Amino acid sequence: EFDVVKKHTVLGYEALKRIPNITETSACVALYHHERFDGTGYPTGKQAQSIHVYAKIVAVADVFDAITSDRVYGSKEDPYKAMEYILRSSEAHFDKEIV
Repeated sequence: EFDVVKKHTVLGYEALKRIPNITETSACVALYHHERFDGTGYPTGKQAQSIHVYAKIVAVADVFDAITSDRVYGSKEDPYKAMEYILRSSEAHFDKEIV
């Protein structure tokens, strides 16, 4: 199941590339927003400075949104808990400067 979920980055990138006036940078943000600073993310395992700054920003926002929203796989948490997780994960998963 998780392998299917992980395809959304590539599918989103491909869909955005077909839309006139969408920049390559915007499409790449969709593609790389699940990459992690330490290289453990997907779809390509990019790490640190090879991840575009906008993708790093969206990665943090995406995790905050996932934690603070009701999802099929879990109930929402308070925003402060989301920030605690993000702060604990900075350096490994997120660029500390972005956090």
